[in-house]
Amino acid sequence: QLNSLADKNTAQQTSDQTITLKEGMKNLKRMFRDNYQKSLNLSSSLEKMTKGFRQDRAGYTYLIDFYLSLLFCLVIPFIIDYFLAKYLRKKFDINLNGRLPTLKNKVITLSKVLLLRSFNLILFYIVAEILMEETFTNTIEEIAAETVLDYIFVARLAFLLAAVVLSPKDKTLRLYSLECPKAEILTNRLVIISLIAASDILLDLSFYLGLNPGESGIGFWLNLLFYVALIWLVWRSRYIFQEMLLLGRERITQSQQQFVKIWPKVVVVLSIFVWLALEYVLANYGIKEKYINCLLYTSPSPRDQR
Repeated sequence: QLNSLADKNTAQQTSDQTITLKEGMKNLKRMFRDNYQKSLNLSSSLEKMTKGFRQDRAGYTYLIDFYLSLLFCLVIPFIIDYFLAKYLRKKFDINLNGRLPTLKNKVITLSKVLLLRSFNLILFYIVAEILMEETFTNTIEEIAAETVLDYIFVARLAFLLAAVVLSPKDKTLRLYSLECPKAEILTNRLVIISLIAASDILLDLSFYLGLNPGESGIGFWLNLLFYVALIWLVWRSRYIFQEMLLLGRERITQSQQQFVKIWPKVVVVLSIFVWLALEYVLANYGIKEKYINCLLYTSPSPRDQR
């Protein structure tokens, strides 16, 4: 009987929390309107972030010191990375060197490239991180420098993965029948998408500079920017993807031709649907607020612990 009563109470609570579609759409419209109003105060949010970075310091000497220290912490790892990459490239012979450009030889060579460059990239990040910890005595400046480092790491990692697949500079290693200029364009676009997708790095910095992401609405606009950029990438690159999928095939079926024509439109529609569905859930169930409170306000950060 107690179990039955508990089930009834649970069912009643679930029924009370149920939101109709009409109410949900109203909440979604309200959230859109609220984020638009917050965007009108974007200048004040940026001013608050600037004040958080300034920390009541007069003049602009601290900015010069910050940029010079940041340049030092990045140039040294780049120099190490450059010479180490040249050494490893010669030592491990990551070129075809007269071997037939078969799929097997390409995959083996590209695997070596991926492993060696990944090692270089990780070493670059570790050296830069150590230098920043030793160079910056101001916590806020250290966090800002690490934000720049994180974005550089994301950009280089995205370029590495895209370059391994597309090989924009070396057509002998390219896995797809694609011209070099188009491979370079697609690689650069994928790097841009990856930087937008890594917007949580910027949200983390804004929090440490004293800006509440929930109050500023930055997260909403960065999320929207990602889906817009994704749609832009798919639509602008649809002919490049078409060449990747069709060129080099001995026989192209009608279904393959139809798929190549239809899939960009499907991705665009699905991207819009996923974005609207996500915002609908956030507007009605407050996941965004709970997420921010849990991750930014209650959970200790590694930087705080350090």
